Amino acid sequence: MRQKVWRSLKDSLLWNYRDDALEKIEALITPPVTPVKPINPSDSSKPVVKKIIKPVARQQLFPAKTLTSEEEIDAYVENIRKQMKQYLQGSDGIKIN
Repeated sequence: MRQKVWRSLKDSLLWNYRDDALEKIEALITPPVTPVKPINPSDSSKPVVKKIIKPVARQQLFPAKTLTSEEEIDAYVENIRKQMKQYLQGSDGIKIN
């Protein structure tokens, strides 16, 4: 029992380390965005709209489960699709952590 808990904790830490490393790599690869000054001064009065990105835990979105048939796979994926659409409501995107 202890070994299962330890292995699960170790796997979780490794996945978190991997995700953090990938985020840093993506930040380095993505070119920096330089703000563009508006040509027309009247355009500067428009407020800048910040995108709302909801964070979603991977474990919450993809629960551990053993699937043994195509029907179970279809139902599992459909459940994920519904959850993702619910998280997307009222926001501009979701970020799966």
